[in-house]
This record gives sequence, structure tokens and C-alpha cells, in this order.
Amino acid sequence: MRSALIAEWTKQRTTPGAGWLLLITVASTVGLGAAVCAVATDQYDTVRLALSGVYLGQAPVAVLGVLAASGEYSSGLIRVTVAAMPGRSVVLAAKAVVIAVEVAVVASLALLVSVLVASQVGLSVAGEPVLRAGAGSAVYLVLVALLSLGVAVVVRDSAAAIGAVLGLLYLPPILTAMVTDPGLHRLLERAAPISGGLGVLTAWSGGFLVFGVLLFRSRDV
Repeated sequence: MRSALIAEWTKQRTTPGAGWLLLITVASTVGLGAAVCAVATDQYDTVRLALSGVYLGQAPVAVLGVLAASGEYSSGLIRVTVAAMPGRSVVLAAKAVVIAVEVAVVASLALLVSVLVASQVGLSVAGEPVLRAGAGSAVYLVLVALLSLGVAVVVRDSAAAIGAVLGLLYLPPILTAMVTDPGLHRLLERAAPISGGLGVLTAWSGGFLVFGVLLFRSRDV
């Protein structure tokens, strides 16, 4: 497992796109949060305002998670990876650990800066609520990355995987708003990764990762 982790970390560290996506995650999360805080007239839920940039920051995180797997398929590097590390479950686990740690660190930094920016524009965001919400938001972004990794392993095509993940994240709220039946509205809201809570998103992420492991072990690369 150690050699697999080192290999995956080396791939991430030497891939220019990964670094740029992490920087975009910070910039978009902080930027949108700052913009929302600056123009907000209703400051009742200041913590939500301060962390609102997560809605945009999840997009580059999703792309990062997808490219961690699908990029190897498009370049053919996956054949070298599997040949060097025959334990396919170990390879996928190493990818998941590396991407989760990267996103956790970057998300924590972005959310901390978002809170500091919000405090500078006069919002009261100190105390336990912002710590709890910040930690939950960081976990949310990590789960988005893992969901994206799982989808990429299943689909194996970058464009299709990115489209699928972004659709899962951004379309349900739009569809839910169009549904007039209260029961169906509530069902869609509870099942959506973005609005169903961390438990629902964990189920989505875990499901795709398990499915990805099964396919990765059973089919040709």
C-alpha cells in the first residue's frame, strides 16, 4: 500500500492540471463567498453566507477527482499502473486516499480564508457553529472528490464522467424546484447529493467507489 500511495502522490504532484485545479478550488470558493457576503442584505445565517463559495468550489474538485482516474485511461498510463501494481483494489484505494487528503487540506484552507474574509466585511462568524459548518463543508468537498473518482473508474471517459458528476451535483436542485408534488419534491430533495446531507453523499460516493472497484477488478483496462 505504501508504494501505491507514493506512486499516486507522485502522479498528482507532477501533473500540472492537478495543481491548477486545486488553486481554482481555493479561488472560486473564496471568491464566490466574498461576493455573496459583500452583497448580502439578509445576514441572518452568516455562516451559510461565509461558506457559500462551496457551491462553486465543488466543480473543480469534481474535475480533479475525475481526472485522477480517467486521465490515466486517456493517456494509456493505466496499463503501466496495473502492470506495476497488480493489486487493483490497492491502486484505487491509494488514489482515493491521495485525492481525499489533497482536497481536505485545500478545502480547509479555502474555507478558513472564506471565514476570515466574511469577518472583514462585518459578518459575525465566530464560535462553534462556523467550526462545525466549516468541517462539514470540507468533508462535503472530500466526498465530492471521491464520488468523482468512483464515477470516473466506472465510465472511464473524462468528458462523460465530468458531465455525469456535475449533473448529479447541479441538476437535482433545478429539477426539484420544477416538481409540484410535495411527496416527490421531498424525495428528490432527500436523495440529491447536494441537498440530502453528508450521509446521502457518503452513500453516493461509497456506492460508486464499490461499483468502480468491482469493474476495475473484472474488466480489461
